[in-house]
Amino acid sequence: MGLKAYSSSADVPGKCDLVIIMRPAPEVPAILHGLQGRTRCAVIMSSGFAETGQIELQEEMKKISAGAGIRILGPNCMGIYNPSQRLDTFFLPRERLKRPGRGMSGSSLKAALY
Repeated sequence: MGLKAYSSSADVPGKCDLVIIMRPAPEVPAILHGLQGRTRCAVIMSSGFAETGQIELQEEMKKISAGAGIRILGPNCMGIYNPSQRLDTFFLPRERLKRPGRGMSGSSLKAALY
């Protein structure tokens, strides 16, 4: 598809505005280590942390991110949707999950998401 790919988060040149992590839970701590000083925000969509009894793994991830200054959304989340910024990290077809339009009110947003 003509997109550059890297085998490690440490190999990505420069800084990243937002990182989306979709790897098995045991790999997430190493990925966060590789991003230290290179991003301030990460969405961890991976599951397999405290919700499956892996509390220690989740605590390790939290400790690494706090020390690296990386704010986290997740783990085990759908992502972020902000139509004003054209940001959609849901990775689901619109037929399966309708998105609200720009500037929708809270009640319209609720109706669009359910």
